[in-house]
Amino acid sequence: KVYAVPTSTDSRVMYYHKDLLESAAGNPNWKLFDENGNPRPPLTWEEMKSHNRFFVRRDERGALEQVGYLPDQGNCYLYMYGFQNGGHFMNMEENRCTLNDPKIVEALEYMCDIYADYSPEGDDRIAGRKQAARFSQAFQGGVNQPFLEGQLAFWVDTEGFMSIISRYKPNLNFGVIPVPHPADREPVTWSGGWSLVIPKGVPDDKARLAWSFIRWMTSPEANLLMTRYQRDYNRSKGRLSVPSMSANRIANEAALNNIILTDPDLGPAFKDGILTAFSLLPVSKFRPVTPVGQILWDKQYYAVDQASFGNATPKEILDRYTQDVNTEIERMEHSPPPIDTTKPWSVLAIMVVLFLVYIVWSIKKQSSLGQVSRQEALWGYVFLSPWLIGFIVFMAGPILASVFLSFTQYDVLHTPRWVGLDNYRHLLGLDVVVNSWFPWKWEWNASDPLFWKSVWNTIYMLLAVPLMMILGLAIALLLQQEVRMMATYRTLFYLPAIVPFVASAVLWLFVLRPEGGLLNEVIEGLFPIKGPDWLAGQETAKPAIILMMLWGSGATMIIWLAGLKGISPHYYESAILDGAGFFRKLFNITLPLLSPYILYNLIMGTIGILQIFTQAMVMTYGGPADATTFYAYYLFNNAFFWFRMGIASAMAWILLIATLILTLIQLRSSQGWVYYEGEEE
Repeated sequence: KVYAVPTSTDSRVMYYHKDLLESAAGNPNWKLFDENGNPRPPLTWEEMKSHNRFFVRRDERGALEQVGYLPDQGNCYLYMYGFQNGGHFMNMEENRCTLNDPKIVEALEYMCDIYADYSPEGDDRIAGRKQAARFSQAFQGGVNQPFLEGQLAFWVDTEGFMSIISRYKPNLNFGVIPVPHPADREPVTWSGGWSLVIPKGVPDDKARLAWSFIRWMTSPEANLLMTRYQRDYNRSKGRLSVPSMSANRIANEAALNNIILTDPDLGPAFKDGILTAFSLLPVSKFRPVTPVGQILWDKQYYAVDQASFGNATPKEILDRYTQDVNTEIERMEHSPPPIDTTKPWSVLAIMVVLFLVYIVWSIKKQSSLGQVSRQEALWGYVFLSPWLIGFIVFMAGPILASVFLSFTQYDVLHTPRWVGLDNYRHLLGLDVVVNSWFPWKWEWNASDPLFWKSVWNTIYMLLAVPLMMILGLAIALLLQQEVRMMATYRTLFYLPAIVPFVASAVLWLFVLRPEGGLLNEVIEGLFPIKGPDWLAGQETAKPAIILMMLWGSGATMIIWLAGLKGISPHYYESAILDGAGFFRKLFNITLPLLSPYILYNLIMGTIGILQIFTQAMVMTYGGPADATTFYAYYLFNNAFFWFRMGIASAMAWILLIATLILTLIQLRSSQGWVYYEGEEE
């Protein structure tokens, strides 16, 4: 076990916009007032569901421009609502996930019900979720944070959110309350935080020194010093100071009484908010302590997306995700014994020696070709040596290690354990129930449904390959004309291809916003229709990314242009004399002579799409509802979020084999349609 001493923590509360509350309370159906007759915010789930609709505002087109509460926004998650309803995410005695606890199912139903207020009729939670997704795509951070901008009446976050308010809108008229809870239960919150540990194996003298440091860092003295320094630093910048929360309650009380409540710069709203957050700590919950904690976190997060978009009922989704987490627990429980790590290194050393022997043998083989040939071969290996040495030292080892790890259960922190083909069986396992003549009506039961979902998402994206090729060729045909400033035009069309992927993704986030985005503004300005959901919709997210990729067609345009320049003009002159038009010349001269370039762009485009990753990582995080969870993104999650390095390695080799097969098919088929000028028939 790993033992740690907590140093910091937090407390989740609900912030409400008092000005928006006053406006909503003007509705004659508003029923929430305090003992003084002033409107108050909803304090329970039932009150939130009955009064959230009074905060909804739409523009003349019917698009949302203000809402009350969005359960998927802020720092809350299904954990908050499950804890509030008395649910348990893990049975720690039996070491089993209980994500489908009936109390948690009720909590997810509550979260989904809130979205009904955002549908046109106010009663369809799936339509409301889609409207809310369009609305939230325009959210930004910092000074443009949606709560600060008045786009949201309620926002759930930690006490640290007051630092954002104090920095960007210190005069905001806000209040803080416990997150609304079921009427038959008391308010609770949940906390996270950071801890300090002493690594195993540290010498005793260093461990004693480390323990002295940890003991002081978690003491009231240290917390007072840091709180005072934080206040003085913010004052020097002309800002208010909202200190972070210590995991030591005595330290918190000392900082609260000696510094925070006596700070004349902090207004009543900030002090009341801090007191509310502090007062909830005695009833705070925390995430289950389990080796599958990251997987459990992701599943409870994905459950909200899947259920709110209507992909299945909350019960069905939580049942499936519970089984996923328990499957991972069972894999850990039935782990085989650790592997003797000296054996893989021995195999690697033998393979390196054999490779070097092969090089020496190939050099000696040249002896039969004469001195000149031997010298050419020797110099060839000399010039190749920088790459060859780099490959052996930096790439051969990881490649061979990934082959080995694909047959193991490995989480980076522990010694690998041999599992044979289990990783491949887990990924590729597919049970098909044939109950109809039509394949789309068959029942497909996969061991890892998200793996197959990622495969389908990636296959769908292959549509971008022919589209990019056609667009690139069309641009190249235009840019091969000899007119003034053609070099400038070619440069302008090529520029998007050299923009870094991350910068391009961030730019297109603004272009593809459903509400207020550049593309939809143009569409809605030209046509009397509502623009698509783009990245906010399950059906439109992948086409949106394909559209973004077409913007970078300048990379293929350069290749097409080089091919067009290599076609002799005599072919076209002869065709014109025979009366051939544009399309006859295109299909009978241009495309046949460009067939080697078509093959190259087809192969490289396919390989590039099979590795698509950046767009999902930067723009969508695999959402909405796994619609953009591509193969490489799912591989990344397995490796670096869930530390399932064995499964990630198996996925990498499956991808390599699939890429190799597709490439060989393309090369094999090219024999019938690719023409190389000068090639003998």
